Amino acid sequence: MATGINKDKIDSLKVELLDYSENINGIINKLEDCKTVIQSNIEGTSKDEIVQKIDSLNTNISVVKFNINAYINILSRIEDIYSGQDYDVASNVVKNIGKLEN
Repeated sequence: MATGINKDKIDSLKVELLDYSENINGIINKLEDCKTVIQSNIEGTSKDEIVQKIDSLNTNISVVKFNINAYINILSRIEDIYSGQDYDVASNVVKNIGKLEN
């Protein structure tokens, strides 16, 4: 039964968001690699400042990733809600048709 939403587009959007989430993992890993190289090759306060900035970036990027995953979950719930509403509407139509036939 058709729903009030474009399920194919929502599924496509969820896949795209999952790709972004996976790409974010790659960015976090690269930042961690850079941090390791910096920690082993630079000394002094500049190293501490750079490491602190990388840690801050990783924190912010992780928040973005969390939000993307939350959007994916919300889209899944929207699909479920609309599917449930369609089932309820179809059930009521069938019941009402039965009443008309009697």
